[in-house]
Amino acid sequence: MSGQLIEVDFKTRKVKSVVGKQPPTLPKQKLGKFEAFSGMVVAARTTVVLDATRPDVLLPEHLKAFVLVRIDWSHRFGLTDFEYDDRGVRGTLTFGGDPCFVNIPWDAVYGMEQPEIKGSGREWPESFPAVLRKLNPKPQEVQDGRKVVVKSSPRVDEGPSAKSFCSRLGRKVAEILGIRGSTRR
Repeated sequence: MSGQLIEVDFKTRKVKSVVGKQPPTLPKQKLGKFEAFSGMVVAARTTVVLDATRPDVLLPEHLKAFVLVRIDWSHRFGLTDFEYDDRGVRGTLTFGGDPCFVNIPWDAVYGMEQPEIKGSGREWPESFPAVLRKLNPKPQEVQDGRKVVVKSSPRVDEGPSAKSFCSRLGRKVAEILGIRGSTRR
């Protein structure tokens, strides 16, 4: 983004003008998980939503039974073993003060977002945990490869108190499963 001058109206929180080279826009087709994560994590902290019950997921024992786990990743964390590739994302994170090597294969991921960037959330409904697909099997549509509207319940992004994509997705999963609360790193 070098060579750009961006004028922002902070009262309305909108960009008034951009002078210079325009930033790249995401293509309309659905991005793969690796491609989406790669583009997101270089720009900002990225939250990955995953099913910790899937094979090859390495997490602390107390998280392995959950179909909804949110893990934050960032180059700014200073992780010496942080890496991601076409197989997944991995590195040593701290949980309650205890370091733990984490391995998340892309097959276990079904959502991600940059919490500081509104509208950055992405879902992969085909990767939703089986228990969610069984309880709520009929997605009505997928819009731009990003959002799922489900006939049998309200949209994930409905409601004035919805703060972030992952929070809304977490509430949606909890609603479908009939549970309260979720787990976050």
